Amino acid sequence: MEGRTLALGAAVTLRIPADRSMMLVARLTAAAVLARAGMSADKLDEMKMAVEEALTCLLQVCGISEIELRFTRLADGLAIALTGVPEIGSAPGASFDEEELTVVRCILETMADEVRIREERGTVRAIELFSRCDV
Repeated sequence: MEGRTLALGAAVTLRIPADRSMMLVARLTAAAVLARAGMSADKLDEMKMAVEEALTCLLQVCGISEIELRFTRLADGLAIALTGVPEIGSAPGASFDEEELTVVRCILETMADEVRIREERGTVRAIELFSRCDV
């Protein structure tokens, strides 16, 4: 079983085009990494939905060409950082107003144990999710 689990400190990085058609790739990758991190089936489903919600949020930001997902196994859980990679030469795009961002945060907090949303010049650039593992 040892070879089938994600080692402590191990990270998996996936970089995809900022396109809705890549949502399934991100979701399947999240499911595989979450399973190897020791998530229960219920927690795994919640975190897959959190990843999808975070991706949906980042896809609405203009001027992003790619999204990087980085899954890192920690002692007590798994950290998932989703970062929008700006298009070369593009100005920061439109983002969410404070009320919309509050709604996104509330939705994500129902699925993940901790949520951080990083903004740069009024534009969402990264969303970090943390979930405790059940093992």
